[in-house]
Amino acid sequence: MLDRILNFWLLNDHNVVLVLCGSTMLGALVALAGCYAILRREALIGDALGHAVLPGVTAAFLLGASRNSPLLILGALLSTTLAYFAQQLLVRTTTLKPETVLAITLSLFFALGVFQLSIIQHRSGVAASGLEKILFGQAAALTSQEVWILAVILTITLIILTLLHARFTLISFDRNFAKSSSLPLVRLEIALGLILLIAIIFGAQLVGVILVSALLIIPGLIALFWCKRVPTMMLLASIVGSTSGAIGAQLSYAWQKLPTGAVTVIVLALIFLISLIFAPKNGLLAKYLTEKKQMQIADENNLLKAFFKLFEQKQVNFNQILHFKLDKSEIAARLRLNKRRLEAAIQRLVKGNFLFNDQSSLLMSEKGAMRGQRQLAFHRLWESYLNQEVGIASDHVHQDAEEVEHFISDTIASQIKQQLSDGSSKKLKDPHGKIIPPVNDAEDKKE
Repeated sequence: MLDRILNFWLLNDHNVVLVLCGSTMLGALVALAGCYAILRREALIGDALGHAVLPGVTAAFLLGASRNSPLLILGALLSTTLAYFAQQLLVRTTTLKPETVLAITLSLFFALGVFQLSIIQHRSGVAASGLEKILFGQAAALTSQEVWILAVILTITLIILTLLHARFTLISFDRNFAKSSSLPLVRLEIALGLILLIAIIFGAQLVGVILVSALLIIPGLIALFWCKRVPTMMLLASIVGSTSGAIGAQLSYAWQKLPTGAVTVIVLALIFLISLIFAPKNGLLAKYLTEKKQMQIADENNLLKAFFKLFEQKQVNFNQILHFKLDKSEIAARLRLNKRRLEAAIQRLVKGNFLFNDQSSLLMSEKGAMRGQRQLAFHRLWESYLNQEVGIASDHVHQDAEEVEHFISDTIASQIKQQLSDGSSKKLKDPHGKIIPPVNDAEDKKE
């Protein structure tokens, strides 16, 4: 097996070169077209059009085309074009939802293809052997002529996408705005549709009509995990598509009985899984760590705010706070935190010099007192804003303020305070009649 892998990458075999070149170019071409399908929220269209390839190929074969005839590609182009424009027509002229139309298109064209394929197999015998490979793909069947045609098509596609990228992106994001901008909308959509159709037809050669939608959509989805800009997305998607095609071809060469299409899609699925978990901003691990960090900050803020509320109840002024100890049990009674989370929050605050830990008691530092006062101000300001500006009853604002206060900045707090005070120099009070403390040092000195 290792010998076969080595032989594959040494490129000594002409057929290997054809398969590798064809697989990488097909992967890149289909991935590029798939990016626009994702942007237009038409991810399922690849599945419908992929299945529409089959009846065109089988119809061409029934009309006398051989397995390697260009007429098969022409038949596939005609059937997918018919399916694409039928789908677009039904969506725009009926009340049917797009996913309903796609389901009808997929099932109808695929059923017709399977019906014709069964006729061919019963009538043609040996002459039709191997034609069923179109269902699952067979990259090893690529000829030199097909690879050169594919290279030309990929080059033309890249030129078109480069020249019309801005317009294609516009109609993908906002069709109505593009229409009002006097763009040739119909011609642009036809051009984009043809690129999609050609990509699907040739992609079926690599992974088959059943799996071509995976090759169309998954590379673009993988790219979205790692970037947000459309040009970067398309570049990364094409790299992922071509890489998966090359790896699929290599593995199917090493294990001769493995179908190239299935292996390629499995490779894509593995890359997708890795991206889903480990992508730096959009991955599950990054989101988990972000949510955990936000929860820890909220726990710390709530603990310091509870400190400040207790001082307020005991009528302890700001200067006395720094010398006033509170028992941990007294703090725990005011917070909805389990013992583990409470102890963890205390440890973080002690490490950050917000609190001083004295066995069963806690002492606040000046730094901690300022943060606690600031957090209490955010809470009461948001309660007041909801009550006075939004009109929510005073007994319904507490829970919303508990959630939002951790995302309020000093700038937003100052703007809210200015809006609520309306130029008055009087101290603001929250809906429950409690004074709203200063947000920062500057306000503290004023008041």
